[in-house]
Amino acid sequence: MPRTLVTAGTIALPGLIFAGWLIVRAGCSAGPPHATVIDPPLSVENFALTSHTREHVELSDYQGRWVLLFFGFTACPDFCPTTLSELARSLEQLQDAASAVQVLFVSVDTERDSPAKLAEYVAFFHPSFVGLFGSTSEIAAAEHSVAAYHHSHTKPSEEPTIEHTTRVYLLDPAGRMVASYPYGFQAEELTADLRWFLKNAPAVQLEVTVRR
Repeated sequence: MPRTLVTAGTIALPGLIFAGWLIVRAGCSAGPPHATVIDPPLSVENFALTSHTREHVELSDYQGRWVLLFFGFTACPDFCPTTLSELARSLEQLQDAASAVQVLFVSVDTERDSPAKLAEYVAFFHPSFVGLFGSTSEIAAAEHSVAAYHHSHTKPSEEPTIEHTTRVYLLDPAGRMVASYPYGFQAEELTADLRWFLKNAPAVQLEVTVRR
């Protein structure tokens, strides 16, 4: 069972309480076969950012849909493009059911990721993806809501690099965290889990009023 968050650069982060939230049910017939399930689901504090279309966005705006939340940056050489590619493949596999799912990509690179760059980046992977950006404090609040993390540093004669949490968080239509996925998951695994969640989610979760 995962006990630490993994960051770009495979650095384990000490002291985070996220590990204590997780209960693995992989392979359990009573639940999604591949997810790291969070049981009971956790309330996620609302946060506000700006979308790649320059609109004010709050996490609560997406209540009523399943949200896949991922933190990264457009210059990320491997973790981000790999993860976003798998997320896009999963939505394609879901076909019509994909309309119930929203991928949110939060940029942690406040200096280099402009709205235009972010818009081009997310559109490359899937037209429905929403890129989000904000100030340092706004990004920190978004990360804090799910115990995510990033750290920027620069080595002599090298481009700035950012270590960041590579886990994808799944929020239910009520805005609660119900599962997460470590780096390296396959689209087919996520698709199977999303189909399970869409079929087995309690009806009360699906009655949330959509706010956007």
